[in-house]
Amino acid sequence: MGVDLPAAVLFDRDGTLVKDVPYNTDPARVEPMPGARAALDRLRAASVPVGVVTNQSGIAKGLITPAQLDAVNRRVEDLLGPFAIWAVCPHDDGDGCPCRKPAPGLILRAAAVLGIAPRDCVLIGDIARDTRAAHAAGARGILVPTPETLPAEVTSATEVAADLPLAVEMALTPRPTPAPPTCPPCPDRKTATGHPSRPPMTATLGPPPSPDEHDLAGRHPCADAAAVLDRPRFPDEQGFAGHSPSPCAEDIPDVVDPVTGRAEPGSRRRAVRAEASRRRTAFRSSRSPGHA
Repeated sequence: MGVDLPAAVLFDRDGTLVKDVPYNTDPARVEPMPGARAALDRLRAASVPVGVVTNQSGIAKGLITPAQLDAVNRRVEDLLGPFAIWAVCPHDDGDGCPCRKPAPGLILRAAAVLGIAPRDCVLIGDIARDTRAAHAAGARGILVPTPETLPAEVTSATEVAADLPLAVEMALTPRPTPAPPTCPPCPDRKTATGHPSRPPMTATLGPPPSPDEHDLAGRHPCADAAAVLDRPRFPDEQGFAGHSPSPCAEDIPDVVDPVTGRAEPGSRRRAVRAEASRRRTAFRSSRSPGHA
Protein backbone atom coordinates (compact mmCIF):
# COMPACT_ATOMS: atom_id res chain seq x y z
CA MET A 1 0.00 0.00 0.00
CA GLY A 2 1.32 3.45 -0.86
CA VAL A 3 2.42 5.65 1.98
CA ASP A 4 -0.16 8.29 1.09
CA LEU A 5 -3.13 5.91 0.93
CA PRO A 6 -5.59 5.71 3.82
CA ALA A 7 -5.30 2.71 6.12
CA ALA A 8 -9.00 2.06 5.57
CA VAL A 9 -12.08 3.70 4.08
CA LEU A 10 -15.28 3.34 6.08
CA PHE A 11 -18.77 3.97 4.73
CA ASP A 12 -22.13 4.81 6.17
CA ARG A 13 -24.73 2.32 4.93
CA ASP A 14 -28.15 3.90 4.37
CA GLY A 15 -28.09 6.85 2.00
CA THR A 16 -24.41 6.29 1.17
CA LEU A 17 -23.85 2.72 -0.04
CA VAL A 18 -27.51 1.80 -0.51
CA LYS A 19 -30.64 3.83 -0.90
CA ASP A 20 -32.22 4.76 2.40
CA VAL A 21 -35.23 2.61 3.25
CA PRO A 22 -36.17 3.53 6.84
CA TYR A 23 -35.94 0.52 9.18
CA ASN A 24 -35.60 -1.88 6.28
CA THR A 25 -36.20 -5.53 7.17
CA ASP A 26 -36.51 -6.85 3.62
CA PRO A 27 -33.30 -7.82 1.77
CA ALA A 28 -35.16 -7.51 -1.53
CA ARG A 29 -35.47 -3.76 -1.01
CA VAL A 30 -31.71 -3.21 -0.88
CA GLU A 31 -30.64 -1.05 -3.83
CA PRO A 32 -27.06 0.22 -4.23
CA MET A 33 -26.42 3.90 -4.72
CA PRO A 34 -25.10 4.93 -8.18
CA GLY A 35 -21.40 4.19 -8.53
CA ALA A 36 -21.16 2.35 -5.20
CA ARG A 37 -19.79 -0.95 -6.57
CA ALA A 38 -17.24 0.77 -8.80
CA ALA A 39 -16.07 2.99 -5.94
CA LEU A 40 -15.60 0.00 -3.62
CA ASP A 41 -13.78 -2.01 -6.28
CA ARG A 42 -11.46 0.94 -6.84
CA LEU A 43 -10.42 0.77 -3.19
CA ARG A 44 -10.08 -3.01 -3.19
CA ALA A 45 -7.84 -2.81 -6.26
CA ALA A 46 -5.62 -0.39 -4.32
CA SER A 47 -5.51 -2.87 -1.38
CA VAL A 48 -7.32 -0.42 0.90
CA PRO A 49 -9.62 -2.18 3.40
CA VAL A 50 -13.26 -1.10 3.28
CA GLY A 51 -15.81 -1.25 6.09
CA VAL A 52 -19.27 -0.15 7.14
CA VAL A 53 -20.16 1.94 10.21
CA THR A 54 -23.90 2.33 10.61
CA ASN A 55 -26.50 3.51 13.13
CA GLN A 56 -29.43 1.08 13.36
CA SER A 57 -31.75 2.51 16.00
CA GLY A 58 -34.56 0.29 14.67
CA ILE A 59 -33.25 -2.44 16.95
CA ALA A 60 -33.59 -0.25 20.05
CA LYS A 61 -37.05 0.82 18.89
CA GLY A 62 -38.12 -2.78 18.36
CA LEU A 63 -38.69 -2.25 14.64
CA ILE A 64 -35.88 -4.53 13.45
CA THR A 65 -34.58 -7.77 14.92
CA PRO A 66 -30.88 -8.61 14.91
CA ALA A 67 -31.60 -11.47 12.51
CA GLN A 68 -33.38 -9.17 10.07
CA LEU A 69 -30.47 -6.71 10.24
CA ASP A 70 -27.99 -9.50 9.46
CA ALA A 71 -30.07 -10.57 6.45
CA VAL A 72 -30.12 -7.06 5.03
CA ASN A 73 -26.37 -6.67 5.58
CA ARG A 74 -25.69 -9.98 3.79
CA ARG A 75 -27.68 -8.69 0.83
CA VAL A 76 -25.55 -5.53 0.80
CA GLU A 77 -22.43 -7.70 0.53
CA ASP A 78 -24.00 -9.80 -2.20
CA LEU A 79 -24.47 -6.67 -4.29
CA LEU A 80 -21.37 -4.66 -3.34
CA GLY A 81 -18.77 -7.25 -2.35
CA PRO A 82 -17.21 -8.16 1.01
CA PHE A 83 -16.30 -5.71 3.74
CA ALA A 84 -13.44 -6.05 6.18
CA ILE A 85 -15.52 -4.79 9.11
CA TRP A 86 -19.15 -4.14 10.00
CA ALA A 87 -19.56 -1.82 13.00
CA VAL A 88 -23.21 -1.41 13.98
CA CYS A 89 -24.74 0.76 16.72
CA PRO A 90 -28.13 -0.72 17.78
CA HIS A 91 -28.94 2.11 20.19
CA ASP A 92 -31.26 5.11 19.99
CA ASP A 93 -30.37 8.76 20.57
CA GLY A 94 -31.72 8.70 24.12
CA ASP A 95 -29.51 5.77 25.17
CA GLY A 96 -26.42 7.99 25.48
CA CYS A 97 -24.10 5.36 24.04
CA PRO A 98 -20.57 6.26 22.87
CA CYS A 99 -20.94 4.49 19.52
CA ARG A 100 -23.96 6.15 17.91
CA LYS A 101 -22.79 8.68 15.35
CA PRO A 102 -21.87 11.55 15.71
CA ALA A 103 -20.02 9.95 18.64
CA PRO A 104 -16.73 8.40 17.48
CA GLY A 105 -17.25 4.90 18.91
CA LEU A 106 -17.96 3.09 15.65
CA ILE A 107 -14.87 4.51 13.97
CA LEU A 108 -12.74 3.67 16.99
CA ARG A 109 -14.13 0.12 17.07
CA ALA A 110 -13.52 -0.42 13.35
CA ALA A 111 -9.97 0.89 13.60
CA ALA A 112 -9.25 -1.36 16.58
CA VAL A 113 -10.53 -4.46 14.75
CA LEU A 114 -8.45 -3.59 11.69
CA GLY A 115 -5.38 -2.81 13.82
CA ILE A 116 -4.94 0.71 12.48
CA ALA A 117 -5.00 4.23 13.90
CA PRO A 118 -8.31 6.10 13.59
CA ARG A 119 -6.49 9.15 12.22
CA ASP A 120 -5.44 7.05 9.21
CA CYS A 121 -9.06 6.26 8.29
CA VAL A 122 -11.49 8.03 5.98
CA LEU A 123 -15.23 7.98 6.59
CA ILE A 124 -17.63 8.68 3.73
CA GLY A 125 -21.24 9.49 4.56
CA ASP A 126 -24.26 11.48 3.48
CA ILE A 127 -25.11 13.56 6.58
CA ALA A 128 -23.30 15.63 9.17
CA ARG A 129 -23.52 12.85 11.75
CA ASP A 130 -21.03 10.90 9.65
CA THR A 131 -18.45 13.61 9.16
CA ARG A 132 -18.76 14.79 12.76
CA ALA A 133 -18.12 11.25 13.98
CA ALA A 134 -15.04 11.07 11.76
CA HIS A 135 -13.64 14.32 13.09
CA ALA A 136 -14.39 13.29 16.68
CA ALA A 137 -12.30 10.16 16.12
CA GLY A 138 -9.49 12.12 14.46
CA ALA A 139 -10.32 10.61 11.07
CA ARG A 140 -11.01 12.30 7.78
CA GLY A 141 -14.63 12.84 6.79
CA ILE A 142 -16.01 13.28 3.26
CA LEU A 143 -19.64 14.21 2.68
CA VAL A 144 -21.59 12.90 -0.33
CA PRO A 145 -24.86 14.85 -0.24
CA THR A 146 -28.23 13.43 -1.22
CA PRO A 147 -31.61 15.19 -1.50
CA GLU A 148 -32.09 14.43 2.22
CA THR A 149 -28.85 16.20 3.20
CA LEU A 150 -29.53 19.58 4.77
CA PRO A 151 -27.95 22.63 3.06
CA ALA A 152 -26.31 23.63 6.34
CA GLU A 153 -24.64 20.21 6.50
CA VAL A 154 -23.14 20.74 3.07
CA THR A 155 -21.82 24.23 3.80
CA SER A 156 -20.30 23.15 7.11
CA ALA A 157 -18.50 20.10 5.69
CA THR A 158 -14.75 20.37 5.20
CA GLU A 159 -14.79 18.05 2.15
CA VAL A 160 -17.71 17.41 -0.19
CA ALA A 161 -17.94 15.07 -3.19
CA ALA A 162 -20.70 14.94 -5.78
CA ASP A 163 -20.85 11.13 -5.80
CA LEU A 164 -19.20 8.03 -4.39
CA PRO A 165 -16.56 7.52 -7.12
CA LEU A 166 -15.39 11.10 -6.65
CA ALA A 167 -15.37 10.68 -2.88
CA VAL A 168 -13.16 7.61 -3.23
CA GLU A 169 -10.74 9.45 -5.50
CA MET A 170 -10.56 12.18 -2.87
CA ALA A 171 -9.94 9.56 -0.17
CA LEU A 172 -7.04 8.13 -2.17
CA THR A 173 -5.32 11.51 -2.27
CA PRO A 174 -3.48 13.00 0.71
CA ARG A 175 -5.53 14.88 3.24
CA PRO A 176 -5.69 18.59 2.33
CA THR A 177 -3.17 20.62 4.28
CA PRO A 178 -4.70 23.70 5.91
CA ALA A 179 -3.20 26.99 4.87
CA PRO A 180 -0.58 28.24 7.35
CA PRO A 181 -1.68 31.11 9.55
CA THR A 182 -0.71 34.47 8.19
CA CYS A 183 1.27 36.86 10.30
CA PRO A 184 -0.70 40.03 10.99
CA PRO A 185 0.89 43.20 9.67
CA CYS A 186 3.33 44.82 12.00
CA PRO A 187 1.73 47.75 13.80
CA ASP A 188 2.73 51.19 12.65
CA ARG A 189 4.71 52.85 15.40
CA LYS A 190 2.64 55.97 15.47
CA THR A 191 0.58 57.62 18.12
CA ALA A 192 -3.02 58.63 17.74
CA THR A 193 -1.89 61.99 16.39
CA GLY A 194 -0.04 60.32 13.51
CA HIS A 195 3.45 61.28 14.72
CA PRO A 196 6.15 58.65 15.25
CA SER A 197 6.18 57.46 18.85
CA ARG A 198 9.18 58.14 21.04
CA PRO A 199 10.72 55.72 23.53
CA PRO A 200 10.22 56.92 27.11
CA MET A 201 13.01 59.16 28.37
CA THR A 202 14.40 57.76 31.62
CA ALA A 203 17.59 59.81 31.87
CA THR A 204 17.58 63.40 33.11
CA LEU A 205 20.22 66.05 32.64
CA GLY A 206 20.48 68.81 35.19
CA PRO A 207 17.78 70.28 37.42
CA PRO A 208 14.16 70.73 36.27
CA PRO A 209 13.80 73.46 33.64
CA SER A 210 12.63 76.93 34.40
CA PRO A 211 9.49 78.17 32.58
CA ASP A 212 11.49 80.00 29.91
CA GLU A 213 13.64 77.01 28.97
CA HIS A 214 11.14 75.39 26.63
CA ASP A 215 11.38 75.72 22.90
CA LEU A 216 8.50 76.33 20.50
CA ALA A 217 7.39 72.65 20.64
CA GLY A 218 6.94 72.88 24.40
CA ARG A 219 9.77 70.45 25.21
CA HIS A 220 12.70 71.00 27.51
CA PRO A 221 15.84 71.61 25.40
CA CYS A 222 17.70 68.85 27.24
CA ALA A 223 14.99 66.19 26.77
CA ASP A 224 15.97 65.24 23.21
CA ALA A 225 19.65 65.32 24.08
CA ALA A 226 19.20 62.91 26.98
CA ALA A 227 18.97 59.76 24.88
CA VAL A 228 22.08 60.74 22.89
CA LEU A 229 24.27 62.12 25.65
CA ASP A 230 23.48 59.83 28.55
CA ARG A 231 25.80 56.92 27.74
CA PRO A 232 28.23 54.78 29.81
CA ARG A 233 31.18 56.91 30.84
CA PHE A 234 34.84 56.11 31.40
CA PRO A 235 35.61 55.71 35.12
CA ASP A 236 37.28 59.13 35.38
CA GLU A 237 35.27 60.92 32.75
CA GLN A 238 32.71 62.28 35.19
CA GLY A 239 35.15 64.62 36.90
CA PHE A 240 37.00 65.91 33.89
CA ALA A 241 37.44 69.72 33.87
CA GLY A 242 35.06 69.93 36.82
CA HIS A 243 31.99 69.39 34.63
CA SER A 244 29.77 66.48 33.61
CA PRO A 245 30.56 65.40 30.02
CA SER A 246 26.84 65.79 29.29
CA PRO A 247 26.08 69.53 29.63
CA CYS A 248 22.57 70.80 30.20
CA ALA A 249 20.83 74.03 29.23
CA GLU A 250 21.83 75.66 32.50
CA ASP A 251 25.48 75.60 31.36
CA ILE A 252 24.88 77.03 27.88
CA PRO A 253 23.60 80.53 27.17
CA ASP A 254 20.94 81.26 24.57
CA VAL A 255 22.02 82.43 21.14
CA VAL A 256 20.47 85.89 20.77
CA ASP A 257 19.48 87.33 17.42
CA PRO A 258 21.42 90.67 17.20
CA VAL A 259 18.58 92.30 15.23
CA THR A 260 15.52 91.29 17.27
CA GLY A 261 17.26 90.75 20.59
CA ARG A 262 15.35 87.48 21.04
CA ALA A 263 16.72 84.02 21.66
CA GLU A 264 16.69 81.88 18.54
CA PRO A 265 14.23 78.91 18.79
CA GLY A 266 16.05 75.67 19.53
CA SER A 267 19.37 77.40 20.02
CA ARG A 268 20.01 75.81 23.39
CA ARG A 269 19.49 72.34 22.04
CA ARG A 270 22.02 72.88 19.29
CA ALA A 271 24.41 74.44 21.74
CA VAL A 272 24.07 71.51 24.16
CA ARG A 273 25.00 69.05 21.45
CA ALA A 274 27.89 71.14 20.22
CA GLU A 275 29.25 71.58 23.74
CA ALA A 276 28.93 67.86 24.48
CA SER A 277 30.87 67.02 21.33
CA ARG A 278 33.55 69.56 22.21
CA ARG A 279 33.99 68.22 25.73
CA ARG A 280 34.25 64.61 24.59
CA THR A 281 36.89 65.55 22.04
CA ALA A 282 38.83 67.53 24.63
CA PHE A 283 38.57 64.72 27.19
CA ARG A 284 39.78 61.98 24.87
CA SER A 285 42.66 64.08 23.50
CA SER A 286 43.86 64.91 27.01
CA ARG A 287 44.01 61.34 28.36
CA SER A 288 47.52 60.06 28.89
CA PRO A 289 48.73 57.27 26.57
CA GLY A 290 49.15 54.89 29.49
CA HIS A 291 45.63 55.40 30.86
CA ALA A 292 43.71 52.10 30.92
